Amino acid sequence: MGKLKLTNEIQVFLKKYSSTLTAKECSEQCGCSEANIRYYCKKLGLQLKNGVKKSYLDLSCFLNPTPESAYILGWIWSDGYIQEHRNTITIEIVNSDAEELIPIIQSIGVWSIRTRYRENRQPQTTIQCTSKDVANYLRSLGKFPKSTESHANILATIPAKLRKYFILGLLDGDGCFYLNESRNLVQFSISGSKNQDWTGLLKYFNSLNISSSIHIQENPVCCSVLRITNRKGILTLINELYTDTQLGLSRKKGKAKKIKDYIIYGNKSIKGSRKSD
Repeated sequence: MGKLKLTNEIQVFLKKYSSTLTAKECSEQCGCSEANIRYYCKKLGLQLKNGVKKSYLDLSCFLNPTPESAYILGWIWSDGYIQEHRNTITIEIVNSDAEELIPIIQSIGVWSIRTRYRENRQPQTTIQCTSKDVANYLRSLGKFPKSTESHANILATIPAKLRKYFILGLLDGDGCFYLNESRNLVQFSISGSKNQDWTGLLKYFNSLNISSSIHIQENPVCCSVLRITNRKGILTLINELYTDTQLGLSRKKGKAKKIKDYIIYGNKSIKGSRKSD
């Protein structure tokens, strides 16, 4: 089939929706072939959800880290994985979080973005990039396909002043701020596999004079959890992570602010706090 004329209607549609729809989905909406859709997007310089542009990620962004690349590295370490027989780095998250993460992750490379819509479930977004150099670098630090090794090796590659951004990425991927005002309870936690080696993170938090502990959880899933329950430590962590930065998911940043205000202005007798606080 030959190329159809690019009408103004199709052009407006592609400019608005091409980044969030596949070629097939666009073709169904526009009434033309997938080949035409790809041709139009190439002509207009648009990127389809399933990727007109080839993904690209240079190892130098991690060898010479910035706040953004250290933050993305934390995301990869928490919610990311490397496919066993390929050099593809993948992060899978809910679309509402992906909408905040995508502009940051695209600032350090070219990633392919796909969003899956299923009935009665939140849209799920897959963010992928293929790079042999980066994949092998991450494997050398213990990331294959997931990581249960200590975070000490990866933290050692990041300058001390930028390590908080890696921790922020870990938090946004696998971490949680928790507040239960009726029980007068606050805590911070990061989850990992049951055999996760937490020594690297324990050392990091200790360097900030933050007391933390490890707990094994059997239900609803078997995992290990690093927790901070003392209010002084939680305040220190919040100030460390969110001062002088725009990075971080807004929903978790909002919860951190609410906890900070609760500790400072609310009931200061927080259940779970250590006597030394």
